[in-house]
Amino acid sequence: MSKSSKFNIKTLTEKFLQDWSIKIICLGVAFIILLFYRRSTLGRRFFSANISIESSSELVAASSYPGSVKVTLWGDALSISSIREDDIEVYLDLRPYTKPGTFKVPVRNRITGSALNVEPLDIKTEPSAIELRLEESAAKRVPVDLVLKGSVAHSFEISETTVDPATVEIRGPRSIIEKIESMPTEPILLENRNTSFSGRTNLVNTTSLLNIVGTGKTDYWVKIVEKIIGKDFSNVPVQVINLKPELVLSSELAPVSISISGKQNIVEAFQPTSQFLRLDCAEITEPGEYNLKVLVATSEGVQITSVFPDTIAVSVDLNEELLTTDDETTEPDVTPDDSDLLE
Repeated sequence: MSKSSKFNIKTLTEKFLQDWSIKIICLGVAFIILLFYRRSTLGRRFFSANISIESSSELVAASSYPGSVKVTLWGDALSISSIREDDIEVYLDLRPYTKPGTFKVPVRNRITGSALNVEPLDIKTEPSAIELRLEESAAKRVPVDLVLKGSVAHSFEISETTVDPATVEIRGPRSIIEKIESMPTEPILLENRNTSFSGRTNLVNTTSLLNIVGTGKTDYWVKIVEKIIGKDFSNVPVQVINLKPELVLSSELAPVSISISGKQNIVEAFQPTSQFLRLDCAEITEPGEYNLKVLVATSEGVQITSVFPDTIAVSVDLNEELLTTDDETTEPDVTPDDSDLLE
């Protein structure tokens, strides 16, 4: 090595070491400025993300857990602002667990879409782990329960309801599945309806631990008809017709009770008249004891379900008042005596 080269290296070393403390301070200041610059370009973003569960078919969550967690993104402020919330998937992975029990399950995340090319990117969740009780999975079919709310119009009633499908399959932890006997629908409002109707509605899943296989919907039909009711009447008057003038009833008529049925609005307004029940005496020609059938008049919309008694015993006598009147109006025969003839 030449003397000039050695001199240059020595000179550079002396210059580098000259005022070394000041140079170190400057280097530190430069590093701090760099950190501040980097920090000025970085930012945080917060949002809530729904939790999903990934599990095998053997074990499922049997205790409640939060439906969402707080997600914090840390990275370049401009880049993380463009990340869609749906591109950060938050889930609990139950596949490593093979036996029932209670475990502290880590909250995991998966980036997709717009988050794949963002660097740097740090993702944190709060909480970072969730305690879960795991049970064996079970499944069964249960009937669909159509829930009706309110009432139909006055004098109408529901005669029939139908749902399709009539049953659904549910899956979940065995302890919950064993307690469920039916799957209700969302309430269907009746709103004083007086005609049949149909529609489609959702099934109501009251717990996030339960899964309904299929669409979770059902078609329904509700048949509404006019209500048929019955009503009883006692001591209904009976009219005697076609009794010959020279005859008269000598006994009181037994009280009669009737039962009717029909549409509610007709039955509620119905009142039997004095001519509704009758005894026809047309074939009675002389005094005596007779059993006569009770005749019932027809009334639109009213059906007679019973008449008691349906036959009445009557006693018939001669009409003495009519006979007495006839005797009084008949003039007696006069035979002249001898004195009248002498005169």
